[in-house]
Amino acid sequence: HYIKRGYEIIDRNVSIPRVGEIDIVASRRNGNMVDIVFIEVKTRKSSAFGYGYEAISNNKLRRIRDCAIGYISSNRERLHGNIYWRFDIASIVMTTPPTINIYENIELV
Repeated sequence: HYIKRGYEIIDRNVSIPRVGEIDIVASRRNGNMVDIVFIEVKTRKSSAFGYGYEAISNNKLRRIRDCAIGYISSNRERLHGNIYWRFDIASIVMTTPPTINIYENIELV
């Protein structure tokens, strides 16, 4: 999904000490602008007990926001340019074939 849209996966399973973890970080450069997407991946074997995105609480959203801020702060030189960032959820149900839903630009609390 992201690679087809011109994004590069620049990090996976990034741990921010005392804050949390970011599953995937993707970026796309457009001149002096850098689009950064922080992606939380939630996988379920089936949808019998709900979808993965439903398991993301407000507390989890706050930790992801704090992780994103920490990531940008510690990678400012590598990400040089005007940074626009957003948070997406990739919700996967392991059916045959897998069902993948991407929820873009989730509002962080």
